[in-house]
Amino acid sequence: MANAAYNVDLLFRMIAHWVQTKPYSYLGSSYGAPLEEILQKPLSSPIADAFLAKMRADIPVLAALPASVVTMYAESNGIDRKYIYIDIDGSAVSLSDLEGVTRGSY
Repeated sequence: MANAAYNVDLLFRMIAHWVQTKPYSYLGSSYGAPLEEILQKPLSSPIADAFLAKMRADIPVLAALPASVVTMYAESNGIDRKYIYIDIDGSAVSLSDLEGVTRGSY
């Protein structure tokens, strides 16, 4: 996941922490991924814009990047499953892959 322009590995670790944190887990802060809001929604519902807006609001370094650098897309797997990916400047990772990411040496 090396990228010359951005430290993509560090950005994905920040996103992984955000994804693993429920909103309002930190006292007085709405920081965290609203994953429960995605559940039980139609697979065709447009959730990416609101999800990215919340992520940019909670992680200021992402808000400082150009809007085209951090994107989100989904792939369908059958009729009842959808994989959501976060892409940073050409390097993509699935939300489900971010579960095991831990803080490492920077």
